[in-house]
Amino acid sequence: MTEATLIRVVTDEVMQTPTHQELVKQIFAYFWQRGIVDGTIRRTIMGVNKYNEMRQSLRKPRRGNDLPVIIETVQSGDNLQAILAELTQLVDDRGQITTVQGQTGSDIEMDDTAAYYDVKLFTREDNKHFAPDHYTKIVAHLQAMHVRWVSVTRGIAGYDDGRHVHEETAAHKSDHLPIVIETVVDRASLKEVLETLKPLSDNGLLFTVPVALVNGPY
Repeated sequence: MTEATLIRVVTDEVMQTPTHQELVKQIFAYFWQRGIVDGTIRRTIMGVNKYNEMRQSLRKPRRGNDLPVIIETVQSGDNLQAILAELTQLVDDRGQITTVQGQTGSDIEMDDTAAYYDVKLFTREDNKHFAPDHYTKIVAHLQAMHVRWVSVTRGIAGYDDGRHVHEETAAHKSDHLPIVIETVVDRASLKEVLETLKPLSDNGLLFTVPVALVNGPY
């Protein structure tokens, strides 16, 4: 178990910095330079930007729609506050930065007051436990455990613990893009779910945080 912080940035895909560089690429470059691993970028299909303008996927290529993107990474260590200060300076008012305190790994310390937990697995589509573009096995396993509201999302860019950047362009198809599997489980199921996902985290990272389930029961 390691205490860690999930850093989440939401911005527009083609948002520019004052020096006319793409903000998303600058954030990713900053994470890479800082040695922060398992960064992911996911593109939304619709959203509202800082100017209160609605954006949705209407044209191809999708990049031309300037859709909101979600950048996430998990960080632990004493340099978190310095990273957040530098990231805030980089993003300024061109995006939204949030943090969530949680734990990484499959052996976590449960919160005595928490009845539910959000479990998030950051991995890649070339994980040896996946068939190409096929995640049915792991989702079916969670289903058999009566885990509900499981989501699997695919990023448009990411980098691994070897700090290799993977992205897909019109001219290049990548088989190493990030995959995020997420679900909320009750306290009684948490240990079994973490053990199920543990092998997949050999090529990724497990992040768990207590949450409040508003419209329970689970």
